Amino acid sequence: VGGFSGHADSNDQANLITYSNCSITGNISGNYFVGGLQGDVGQTNIFNCQVNANIVATNSFSGGLVGYIGDDGSSISYSEFSGTLIAAGYAGGLVGIANSMTDSYNSVNASITASSDEVGGLYGVINSSSISNSVAYGSVIATGQDQVGGLAGNTSNISITSSHAANTIEAASYVGGLIGSVDYSFSLTNSYANGLISASTTDFVGALVGYSSTIPYTESNNYWYTNLTNQSTSYNDQGTGYASADLQTPISNTGIYSNWSADFWDFGDATQSAALIIDSNVYRDEDQDGVWAFNDAFEDDPTEHQDTDNDGVGDNKDVDIDGDGLIEISSLVQLDNIRNNLSGTAYSDGLTNDSSGCGNNDDITECNGYELTQDLNFDENGDGKSND
Repeated sequence: VGGFSGHADSNDQANLITYSNCSITGNISGNYFVGGLQGDVGQTNIFNCQVNANIVATNSFSGGLVGYIGDDGSSISYSEFSGTLIAAGYAGGLVGIANSMTDSYNSVNASITASSDEVGGLYGVINSSSISNSVAYGSVIATGQDQVGGLAGNTSNISITSSHAANTIEAASYVGGLIGSVDYSFSLTNSYANGLISASTTDFVGALVGYSSTIPYTESNNYWYTNLTNQSTSYNDQGTGYASADLQTPISNTGIYSNWSADFWDFGDATQSAALIIDSNVYRDEDQDGVWAFNDAFEDDPTEHQDTDNDGVGDNKDVDIDGDGLIEISSLVQLDNIRNNLSGTAYSDGLTNDSSGCGNNDDITECNGYELTQDLNFDENGDGKSND
């Protein structure tokens, strides 16, 4: 099951499935092989596609973009998943399982919940592939499960460069801030983790990597926040943990970041973490509301992100979202409460008057009435009679 297609036979370049400059929103559900764009595919190239969806898979092989990529030669770049993914195992913010592919400049800001093993912020399982300049925020909740990571749950023969995970992780064992478990060769460069890791065991739990069959793996200039991850070590004692102040104080590629490219990273100010730059946008979400800062009118307020009428009051608190001087009514309860302030100068629940956001701070400075924003159902229980 997929937002565009369920299954596609494409096992060579001549039959390659290509998605470019595409967008999907809504709800997607299925059993096995569920993805925001495609359920399963042999080879695919995905470029500049955004999926904002709530995806539910009752079984395995699910991803924000694709559930399963089976053959060599695929690529995903400049693409994004946001929303929720609820699945069993082999689940990832981009792809559930991917083989021999190239990942670059991708982002996930989503809530991922899984009931089985091998789950990651980007990939549940990824083999013989590369990940570069990609980021995962949100959460990866796989309570009691194994092989869970901020970027990928399980990997083999993989390289990761200039990437970042800031998602909250809950699992059992083989848990890592970036990678849960690594088989065979692995290299990690110029990357970091700063999401809270909660594990129900102490078996193979690491700030960057939970477990690697290759010791030592190739590694340079990788860090984690000791206070934010709640981890003091990473597998084989590779990588370096620092307190927030040490990782936020450099505001350029100097000191511990001297080998990190300013073309790839924005170092913010002394209160901010380094953030990836993708297509000229800085991918930071410090209030963790699921909205990237460049799209967030209230970067430091997790309860607000949009201000439709630009009056300085967020839409969640604004009683006059469109700024026309009329208080929006969208429910029967709100309609009934009009009796408490018939003049419409404020919305009143009978206890308090709220005029937050009335007008637009320009030619309209107050409210003086009401407007319905949608049709209302006066027979909510469907018995053919109006509500009591």
